[in-house]
Amino acid sequence: MSHILFIDDHEMLLESLRLTLEHEYLVSLAASVPEAFALMAVRMPDIICVDYLMPYLNGLDFLEMVKSMIKQPKVIFFSGALSRRVEVQAMQAGAAACLAKPFELEELKLVMERVMKG
Repeated sequence: MSHILFIDDHEMLLESLRLTLEHEYLVSLAASVPEAFALMAVRMPDIICVDYLMPYLNGLDFLEMVKSMIKQPKVIFFSGALSRRVEVQAMQAGAAACLAKPFELEELKLVMERVMKG
């Protein structure tokens, strides 16, 4: 079973994702970048889905930091404020895909399957 880590400061979204996906994936949730790194120290996920706008460190900061830990991280970047500029920055930083919030669950699943296949 693939392990997916979702990082977002909107806890209702995280809980909704967990409830919806936990039958198909091992789902871990983090409400902040520091919490995500603590979870990653215990078990490295197969895919990381990270929001752009969060307190302390944003998704781009996280992406830069995670690249020093994982050779080729499989990161899906998402945001409710996903401009073309932010999307380009995320892709240049190493994101495998970008999604605008709100997204459909089926869209997320398709993107996760594509990212897992490489």
